[in-house]
Amino acid sequence: MEIRKHIIKLFALSYIVPFAGKIRSFTRSANIIFPLMLIGGLIVCSELYSWLYVVLPLLAVACFFGFGYFHFCPLTDKDFPLLDDTQRWQYEAFQRRVTPEPKSYNAQWVL
Repeated sequence: MEIRKHIIKLFALSYIVPFAGKIRSFTRSANIIFPLMLIGGLIVCSELYSWLYVVLPLLAVACFFGFGYFHFCPLTDKDFPLLDDTQRWQYEAFQRRVTPEPKSYNAQWVL
């Protein structure tokens, strides 16, 4: 259950952040997948191909948790305590339950 807690924190649903006077949202897995893709691109540009043996498996694992894991092990009501406020609000909205908007959003540092 401890590992699932971290997977949910890093990959489930989206971040919702106030940015430039508006509320923006983006998938949580993007914080891991996008930097790994940038690092992979820099590795290829600098011709350090042996480092791809490190980055590509990490990218594959991140893509699995970002896109496949929750298909096989979806979020359930028993995972509700593991969610933060914005994740709870999104989960309730996906379950078509009426819930007020969250009082606080995720920090801007995630951008």
